[in-house]
Amino acid sequence: MINSAQHRWAGTISHLTLLSSLPGLVTEIPEETLGGLARLPELEYLEISGWGTTSLRADDFCHTGDTNPSKLKILHLPIDSDAISILKLESIAKACPDLLSLQCRLENLRDIRNQSAPASNSSSHNLETLIVGDTETTLIRRDLLQVALYIDNLFPHLRQVQPLVSFDQNADQWGFINELVKFRQSARPN
Repeated sequence: MINSAQHRWAGTISHLTLLSSLPGLVTEIPEETLGGLARLPELEYLEISGWGTTSLRADDFCHTGDTNPSKLKILHLPIDSDAISILKLESIAKACPDLLSLQCRLENLRDIRNQSAPASNSSSHNLETLIVGDTETTLIRRDLLQVALYIDNLFPHLRQVQPLVSFDQNADQWGFINELVKFRQSARPN
């Protein structure tokens, strides 16, 4: 059904919500369906919930070609199944220049230790809200600082890092990351 709608209304679909009606049972979205979503040229809002997306690459929904950049403003990925690496946020930032709100479940937060942050304020990305969660054990303060620096460098106009309600075991660490990002922004000259 999704594939049929993609082909029939590809040039007109601007808002798409895919919600599973089977609570507790996660069904995988086929790879060809995910790829088709990436090619919807007018898509500005995409929310997926309750579906498995193991074939998802972080930039699948955000890249429609160099000559036709993504128009996505809202991208809310499933939080109840698959996670994406925090390092994929950079791919999303590059591929979705108009993105204002991003919701995702992150993993591999400790990978920040081995990664150089994007150049300070090199991004002019206007993401305002980052809604995130993770299931990793609480990180040490140094790791939290590195995560905050990475996020702030990617999204210098971020208004809020908001923890996902369903991942409240790490809500405090995301609240601390939000405070670090705000502190860094307040210290930055306008």
